[in-house]
Amino acid sequence: MDVNQNAVVSAMEKHQVQWLIHGHTHRPAVHELIANQQPAFRVVLGAWHTEGFDGESHGG
Repeated sequence: MDVNQNAVVSAMEKHQVQWLIHGHTHRPAVHELIANQQPAFRVVLGAWHTEGFDGESHGG
């Protein structure tokens, strides 16, 4: 199950943030959207035990 994009945008606008990083939904991706009339991003982490998403930058 994925999240509802309208709910994501509402939460981001409420908390005045442009980045939301959350645990995996088995669909790792970076979603571009608009929140607070600005570019915003929702980062979905992959399954860390199989895809190596550990929260550390590895040169990227």
